[in-house]
Parts: sequence; structure tokens; C-alpha cells
Amino acid sequence: MFVDAMVMMVTCDRPVRFLIAGVSYRNWLIGGFAKMMGAIPIERQQDAKVKGEGRIEQLDYGKGNIRGSNTKFS
Repeated sequence: MFVDAMVMMVTCDRPVRFLIAGVSYRNWLIGGFAKMMGAIPIERQQDAKVKGEGRIEQLDYGKGNIRGSNTKFS
């Protein structure tokens, strides 16, 4: 995946910038290369998840019906 980015940057006549996950951007090795290339960090929803209270169970598989107990969301 990194080789493709390098090839695009070398062969394209216009400036090319890439999006990178914020978690990877903060990594000292990958983030260092990304900063040199001018990558744009984005925060992904799955990287911001936290373990919540309570329990969720799926009632009907494939139909999207769920039930939560002791949760703090609706």
C-alpha cells in the first residue's frame, strides 16, 4: 500500500495528498513518512470507540433488532 502512494506521487503531474488514519499518523515511524509526504490525518469512528457499560444482545439475526440492558444510550 505504501509503494502505490510513492508511484502515484512520482508519476502524477499534479500535487498528490493522501488521507491517513489518525492512529497511524501519530505513530512515530509511519507518521513521520506520512508528514514528509504531506498526508492528511483523519479520525475514524472505530479508533474512537470506548468500552461502555451494560450489555447488548441481538434479538433477530439480520433484522437489526437489538436489546440493551444497563446501558447509557437510547
